Amino acid sequence: MSGNDMALLREAQERGALLRVLAQDYARVRTPFSSLAGALDLLGFPMTVETLQWALIYLADRGYIRVWRASDERTYRSDRVGTQIADMVVFAKLLPEGKLLLDGRRAEDPGVRF
Repeated sequence: MSGNDMALLREAQERGALLRVLAQDYARVRTPFSSLAGALDLLGFPMTVETLQWALIYLADRGYIRVWRASDERTYRSDRVGTQIADMVVFAKLLPEGKLLLDGRRAEDPGVRF
């Protein structure tokens, strides 16, 4: 397996771990970004802010999760440049399509591995 193949596999495993973490919080309205980062770290998937943001957007684009960005929050103020970036994902929630994938009741996605 080449280095590039190994990197792609690792990214798919990170996204799978992310779905598992969100499944644990399925009853909650949404899960904070910081909680996701901490849980993934404990599971052996430490991710940079940028990498985790990218994984969340990937999963949202696939319809597996819903994300809330900083600019979606009532408390967001555009005059506070530098404290929050408008496009940064601050919360996420597992959607039924993601739960089906996680449970193996949906066709496999090569970009997500469990």
